Formats: sequence, structure tokens, C-alpha cells
Amino acid sequence: MTTQVKRPTSKFVVVSNLRVHYLDWGNEAAQPLLMLHGLRGYAQAWDPIARDLSDRYHVVAWDARGRGESDWAKDQKYNLATYVSDLASFIEKLNIQKVILMGHSMGGRIGIVYSAQHPLQVAALIIVDIGPTVEAKGDERIRRELKETPDEFPSSEAARAFLKKQLPALSDRAIEARLTHSLRALPGGKLMWKYDRAIREQRLGATAPENLWPSLRALRCPTLILRGATSDILSRQTVEAMANVVAGSKWMEISGAGHLIPEENPKDMLAAVRKFLDSLSGK
Repeated sequence: MTTQVKRPTSKFVVVSNLRVHYLDWGNEAAQPLLMLHGLRGYAQAWDPIARDLSDRYHVVAWDARGRGESDWAKDQKYNLATYVSDLASFIEKLNIQKVILMGHSMGGRIGIVYSAQHPLQVAALIIVDIGPTVEAKGDERIRRELKETPDEFPSSEAARAFLKKQLPALSDRAIEARLTHSLRALPGGKLMWKYDRAIREQRLGATAPENLWPSLRALRCPTLILRGATSDILSRQTVEAMANVVAGSKWMEISGAGHLIPEENPKDMLAAVRKFLDSLSGK
């Protein structure tokens, strides 16, 4: 007998005059849990986590503006304040009253600011390998990766070879997921990134990400902070300081993972998230 793998439904909603794509994993009567990807991410990056959590939660994963299947911004507005505004409209359009937010990297920063600004609408926050500032070493790596990334590839084989070289810690399965969901085919067999190249240009032109310590201090919801054991983006010193600032928060280190925890070690991340969520419900 073949076991059918649960799959999400692809949906769209208009936010800030943009058609925003998201994956809905069903279970609409359950507590909403919204997943926010990173700078070059996409909704399907959460699949290994989302699938297992959808048994108890109404899991939704979005493509932020300019990524995945969502529209690119004609005015090229790709900044934290705009993402937070999009998120507020997105939650309102989906008629979500109380949400658990889980954000990786850029998504974590969006989650921090939204939670600080809308304390009554956030049931809990899970911050995945990002802090109120970014470590210099990690910032330099991201800039180097962006500069080294070509706009397009002549073939899927070339794209696969590039991803394996740039992201050696990812499994073959994770690499194939990136090939499938972060690239689109062009006439003639070439492939290009789904994300707007303006995102890369703006990130390279920025001096440093906005300091979010004031937003972090304003958090009032139960908060879990996850750090990849070999992360160059979030240091142990910073995550300990974050936990001291946010009352009642918890932090955990995920072994066998760097910055890309959801893709490098989804199994241990899932266990940490379930433990945190169970503590909220008293299980």
C-alpha cells in the first residue's frame, strides 16, 4: 500500500497591490502558524518542517514580495518596513486573529518587528538564526555569495553544480528542492532566479541591516530563538543576550547546522520547535 504524502495548496492574495503567493497546508480550524523565509528564500523551503507541523497547526508559508511565485515590486521597494507592512496586510486578508510566527533570517527580522508592533496578534514567535544585528563574518559571506551568483544558468546541471559548490552543507535533496523552487526556465533551456535581482543589488548596496534591539526589547510574546551550531550570522554571545532581553524566552542550539537550519537539519529543528510549542499548550 502506498502512503500518500501530504501536500499544500498553492494560493494567492493581493497585498499592497501585489499578488502574493502562499502555501496553505490545511487544518483551518487549528492555531495559525505562519512561516517567513529568508532573503533568497521561498515558501517551499519550509516543506520538511511545515508538513510535520500541519497535523496540529494551520500552517501557511508565504513567498515575500519579489520571490517565488509572488509579484515583483514595480517600485523595487524591498526593505524591512515594507515587508512588515505586507505581513500586516497578509494576516488581515487571511482573517487571522492570533498567529504564531516562525521566521528564518530576513523572515526572523520581519517577525521581530511585526511582533513588537502588534503584540496582541502574536501568540508566539520563533526566530531562526538571526539577531537584532548580523555578525560581520556572516555579512561578508552573504555579500560574497551575492556577488558570485550569476543571473542565469545555461542548464540545470550548471545550476546544480553552482549550488553544490556554494552550499556544500546541503543534502542532495535540499539542493534539488532549490533547483525546483528557486529557479524558472527560460526559452532555450536557460534558467534564471525567481527572485528580483533588485533584491540582490539593494542588499549589496546597504551598509548594514537595521539594528533591531529596540524591537527585540518590546517583545511580549513567548519566544524561541534557534541558532545553528556553526552559524556565522548569529553568535552564541548574541543569542544569550537576546534571551536576557526578551522576558521568558528560550534559546536552543541546533547541531549539524549553520545558518540554513531548516534545510541543513530539519529533524532537530522540528524537535526543538515541537518542544517549545508543546510548552505553550501545557503538553
